[in-house]
Amino acid sequence: MRNNTFITFIGYNKDNKNDNLKPYRTASYEFPDQTQSIETPLVGLALSKWLDDKLKKSSSQEHLNKIIYLGTSSSSWECLIELAKGNVNFKDGFSIDENSQIYQYMLEIISDNNKTPTIFTEEQIKELQDEINKNLRLKNENYVVELKIYPDVKESSQVTNLFSVIKNTICDESEQNENSLEIQSIYLDITHGFRYIPMFALTTLMFLRLLNKIKLAGMYYADLSNHKILDLVDIFKLFESSIALSKYDASLDLGNFYELFSMFAKEENEDLVDNKNISSSLKALKEFSFNERIIQLKGARNKSTNIQSLKFSSPVFKEIEQIYQDKIKWTKEAHPSKRLSSLAISYF
Repeated sequence: MRNNTFITFIGYNKDNKNDNLKPYRTASYEFPDQTQSIETPLVGLALSKWLDDKLKKSSSQEHLNKIIYLGTSSSSWECLIELAKGNVNFKDGFSIDENSQIYQYMLEIISDNNKTPTIFTEEQIKELQDEINKNLRLKNENYVVELKIYPDVKESSQVTNLFSVIKNTICDESEQNENSLEIQSIYLDITHGFRYIPMFALTTLMFLRLLNKIKLAGMYYADLSNHKILDLVDIFKLFESSIALSKYDASLDLGNFYELFSMFAKEENEDLVDNKNISSSLKALKEFSFNERIIQLKGARNKSTNIQSLKFSSPVFKEIEQIYQDKIKWTKEAHPSKRLSSLAISYF
């Protein structure tokens, strides 16, 4: 079973007119699968619950293992918990013990109508995290919540600090089993991320993907203008395409397109086992690559017909198609010596 992690942001919701804080606006959003809508001020919270339910209903019956909230010391952390006392009525957050110090502190902040910015300490955020997880255990939830403060980046030299927080939060060595080859599937919600922070988080995730530490599984953004939560997973697909092209450019090995083409195939044919033609062509691609590398030209040539039949509707594939078609031109030469020289030329 995969390890699924959801990452979202807690922003600093400031009214630019009077420099006061104001609560996030409650709005109705349609989920990416268009099956339901929800009214919420905090998209990440609603999205994590939707995603957890979706994973549980999948054929593999998975679930979220961890939900990570990233914010600064001045972020609106009070929005995370359910507060309902007196004039305060916020029921979308996590439930925690009303007698805890952190609950009373958060209630104070909300009751003050967010008139002044509040600076949270790491100790307070850790206390809030512990209270949330304590209640989740009582409810027998399968996931844990991590709250992480990242530093305000005011100079270029401080960017590495932010990288370290994101990397260390995702790749927590203390939680990793040395004997496990499991790679985390990461889902990223950028809705409440501040300015350039989501872009930097995405770049960090792409870096970790290149190190084979994670798999990029989904990215979401709630568009208030049309009240829809958009699935931006195509950004990840474009990145995977860039990786495949880069590897091919360095080696001229068509086998580097195998994972990318498999991804295209799964998009267009959910069950590859039932689609024997595509499965056979993808297998032929790997075998062609192997035979070409060990100069077994007859074996490679026998597989070339199969891989020529690989066709996908993705616009990214259209850009790549001519590359691999050119690479297998040597197989069309009639004489063995011509095939060998044509193959050699294709590497220059």
